[in-house]
Amino acid sequence: MDKLFKPISYKNTESKRTLKKIFNNLLWPDRGIFWSIKVIIYFVGKLLFEKEKIRIVGVGYPFSSILCSAIIKSFFKNKVHFTAHFIDGFYLTSKDSSNILRRKINYLTEKFVLKNSDHAIVCEDKIKEFKKCFNQFVNKTTFVPTMIGIDTDLRSFNSPYNNNKHDYHFFGGSLYRKIRNPEKVIEIYKHLQNTIFTIAGNLNDCSSMVKSSGHLEYVGNLSQENLINYIQHSNILINIDNQTSIEQSPGKIVEYMAFQKPIINYYKNSSLSKSILEKYDLCKASLSIDIEEPIDTNLEKINNFIKSTQNLNGRLYSTPDTLELTYNLYNRDTN
Repeated sequence: MDKLFKPISYKNTESKRTLKKIFNNLLWPDRGIFWSIKVIIYFVGKLLFEKEKIRIVGVGYPFSSILCSAIIKSFFKNKVHFTAHFIDGFYLTSKDSSNILRRKINYLTEKFVLKNSDHAIVCEDKIKEFKKCFNQFVNKTTFVPTMIGIDTDLRSFNSPYNNNKHDYHFFGGSLYRKIRNPEKVIEIYKHLQNTIFTIAGNLNDCSSMVKSSGHLEYVGNLSQENLINYIQHSNILINIDNQTSIEQSPGKIVEYMAFQKPIINYYKNSSLSKSILEKYDLCKASLSIDIEEPIDTNLEKINNFIKSTQNLNGRLYSTPDTLELTYNLYNRDTN
């Protein structure tokens, strides 16, 4: 099989993955908690001797970065202006819905963050749930579109597509059986001619599905530099949409668009990523595929799309300037 790069060794036994999963599940609120403790200690030491008021913006995920900012604010109410910028939220998107005690702790924690914030920023698709749970904080909360735009000049390399005999399709991210299941996508690539599907990232409980073969290449976890290299040298970027009942912020699609590459978005039933692609796609540079449709139907759509991408050039997606909007949100005077 022709490969973009030399395969990266990725040795990880099943027992190691199991222990890692158990350890991560024990961490609360998430794996960033140890980093957060160091941040709190640093700022407490700094603010004890600081005379000027400082501004802290806590952005999550991970939620621990927002939590540690709220704790610092609670210690120094008159010295800190704190903005809590939620992405997927915490209590509203908690994975621990079956654990009543932990769910209650998550609710009280998010309430603590909102109480100590001077300003909160929440995705507008959470308005209904947010008002139901945290209505007392609505007046100091700004609801923004799930994607307020991207500045693609940061990563618009516009590298030429490969002239090799294969098309290279690339997915980078974590896979999960219940949330982002690759099984039906992999099945599609078994039937695509002259196409190699490269997967990078954590397989979690999907390791049995992802086996390198003639049509599939698994390259393990990548450094940021290697990740960018893979994306630059791929013909088409692949998104496997989250299959959950909770609408999540589609950060991967935003980053993919920033690379100005054709995108195939695989989804099930409904897709926020599909709506975003339709809004910002300038020249039919993206295709959304419902994996529940018959495979022959999807194969025909994909083959036609692959052919059409050969004629694409220039800017593929619009790039609303969000720097001013973001600046205004973070600097809103709430005193």
